[in-house]
Amino acid sequence: MDGSSEVTIGSIEEYLQVISELSLTCRLDLLDNPTSTKFLFRGIDKDWPLLPRVFHEDIKKWEGQDFPNNKYTTWATEKIILDTFITEASAFITGISPKNLLKWAEYAQHYGVPTRLLDWTSNPLVAMYFACCSRCNADPVVWVLHLANYYRFRNEHDGCKDKLTIAKNANLLLAGKEGWDYPVVYLPYYVDQRMSAQSSFFMIWGNKKEPLQKLIPPRNRMIPSNLNKDGVRRNTMSQKQGILLKLTICNDRKQHIMRQLDMLGINKKTLFPGLDGVGKYIEWKFRFDYDEAAES
Repeated sequence: MDGSSEVTIGSIEEYLQVISELSLTCRLDLLDNPTSTKFLFRGIDKDWPLLPRVFHEDIKKWEGQDFPNNKYTTWATEKIILDTFITEASAFITGISPKNLLKWAEYAQHYGVPTRLLDWTSNPLVAMYFACCSRCNADPVVWVLHLANYYRFRNEHDGCKDKLTIAKNANLLLAGKEGWDYPVVYLPYYVDQRMSAQSSFFMIWGNKKEPLQKLIPPRNRMIPSNLNKDGVRRNTMSQKQGILLKLTICNDRKQHIMRQLDMLGINKKTLFPGLDGVGKYIEWKFRFDYDEAAES
């Protein structure tokens, strides 16, 4: 770890060491509240943006020209997508008012419908699992978000709009109206065991439909280590503005890390309670290829 804004991880031990160092350098007070959530984590493929799926787009080439392709909103709006889910799901989910768009969006997100919600977890090992379970050949990453520093950053930019509650503002945004500019983080009610098992948090996007990496300036990246080359602690004041840190995981260590996580009780069976999770866990547990043998 050389103090750059990115770190490469090859094992769970290295991963937890980085998080431990962050906890030391990002203390807000001499007596941090031990019950509070300091960091959130999100494990994804390397090139995947920190952006809700409903806003995803890519570029298609046609006769030498680039054309933006909106994945989900080319022929429909975000509101139409959510309304379609409400119409179809009302036979299975009862007791929620059609006007409570945020609650419907939470269910929609849970069942795979693209929404303006982005999943995070307060458990770093859960984020590591989701990063490493991908079969993509690129190095996966875990993003670390410092909650208190992000709240401070948001207040500086959206303070004049904070008179609305999260639910009221979210309902405005989901209805296609103007709301907050920057994403808001909140802890949802857990609608099933899976959300509890994954220690879920949500971030709901505002008016700015850009990835979080672009919304937060480079100067607000966290410093990954609090020790210099001589082993002397850095001044922790430098972390007061730190919000994001990108941890890159070596692709050739993914399978080894997944076996480590399994020993720690982080696997498909525990993160997806039910027979479906059990079946997929057993399939993974006994699957083997020679690439995995080369890692160990």
